[in-house]
Amino acid sequence: MKYKGFVKGIELNILVGLHDWERVKAQPVVMDIEYEVESTRVVETDQIEDTVNYEAMVNHLKRIAESTEYQLIESLGHRLISEIEMHFPVLWFKLSLAKTSVIECAQACGIVIERHYDQG
Repeated sequence: MKYKGFVKGIELNILVGLHDWERVKAQPVVMDIEYEVESTRVVETDQIEDTVNYEAMVNHLKRIAESTEYQLIESLGHRLISEIEMHFPVLWFKLSLAKTSVIECAQACGIVIERHYDQG
């Protein structure tokens, strides 16, 4: 048995961008995550140790994002996806990063990265 979880609207303040003005101070970026995990054991035990602790996942990703600098949001996204692969037992993961103050006539611009993991 599997289930999907999500956390939406995670607010980050990070240094990311090509332009000099983007690298002067941290800018707002919104992160959404979705994931799929095996749930057979957790439905029997009702224990956090038997599933993915999404609070720990969010805190880990936020700490990485806010302590590094990238020119491209794509590079940051791939770094975060790699962190998930190394530290959390997910079957599938989707990450969205949206810069909310870059293009004046747009609410946001960003990327979506999706990855399936072989758990066999």
